[in-house]
Amino acid sequence: MGGSIYPWGSQDHPVKNTTNAQFRALEAFVPAREIHELDHLGTVGALEAAHELVHIGDVGRECLVILDGTVLVDREDGTTPIEVGPGEIIGELALITGAERNATVTAQTEVTALALHRAEFNAALADCPHFAKHALLRAVERLAPTG
Repeated sequence: MGGSIYPWGSQDHPVKNTTNAQFRALEAFVPAREIHELDHLGTVGALEAAHELVHIGDVGRECLVILDGTVLVDREDGTTPIEVGPGEIIGELALITGAERNATVTAQTEVTALALHRAEFNAALADCPHFAKHALLRAVERLAPTG
C-alpha cells in the first residue's frame, strides 16, 4: 500500500456524493445521528475487485467500514479466510491495540468503504456510542478463541 493515506490511493479519489443509501449497512447497528457523524468524520472511497486494502504486518493507520461489496480476510494465524461484507469493520484491531495488521484483506468485488484514520476512529468511539459498541464487539469476536 506504500505511503498513500487511503487504500484507494489519495484523497482525490473518494466517492464525492455520499448518500444515506451507502450507509444502509450500518442502520441495524447505528442510529441516523451517528451515521451522519461518521459521514463527516471519515472519507468514503471506492475500490476495484482484487485490490488489497490491508496487508499483514503493515502499520495500521485507518480502519475501513465496508459499506458495499465483499472482502476476503486472510489472517496470519492460519484460520480459513473469511468473506465479509457491508457493515463489517476491518483494521480496527490495529488502531485499538497499536499492533501491526494481523490479516491481509482483499476486495472480492467492487467495494465502497468509509475510512477512519486513528483520530477519526477515536472521535467516533467517543461521540458515537452505538458505532463504538459495534466496533468493539467485532474486535472482541475476532480476538475470542474459536472452537
